[in-house]
Amino acid sequence: MGAIPITSSCLYSCCGSVIQLAHLFGFNVIATASPANHDYVKSLGAKHVFDHRDPDVVSKIREVAGPNLSKVYDAVSEGGTVEASVKSITSSSEGKVVIILPLPSPDPSTASVKVIATGTSKATEIPALGEAVYWYLGELLSRGILIPNKFKIIPGGLSGVNEGLSLQRRHKISGEKLVYRIADSKF
Repeated sequence: MGAIPITSSCLYSCCGSVIQLAHLFGFNVIATASPANHDYVKSLGAKHVFDHRDPDVVSKIREVAGPNLSKVYDAVSEGGTVEASVKSITSSSEGKVVIILPLPSPDPSTASVKVIATGTSKATEIPALGEAVYWYLGELLSRGILIPNKFKIIPGGLSGVNEGLSLQRRHKISGEKLVYRIADSKF
């Protein structure tokens, strides 16, 4: 696999798989996360990690990125992260910010930075692409190249969803995915 000819990529509060894939494909990864997760995010391949709540996070990202930051992936896509992502772009050529939620209104794109809303289910819209992507990810996992995300099993199956949502609302979940075992559900 060759490296993508882009020197930097910034990931706002990103999941571990995206950090690992960006690093694998040759990006110099700059990420944001809560301070408790900085070491973990670096272990996944991020070269620089900043506190996503730091009011100076954009200037710190721009400083370490230099003049070539042209791509940002925003896994949060709300609460000001899209605007911060746009401001983080340093490249003089057109920058791109990819977000997972629909475009906010008004569109935060600028003359030099395009914001692209991809959603989360595009692989299913083109079955051959989805099959290839999932096969490739499976290969990376089976070879130990891609490390699965940390997770927390919420007891009770689907009846535990409210507990999980409560934990998220209270910001008690950080750096891990919540898992609900359907077989543990009691109806």
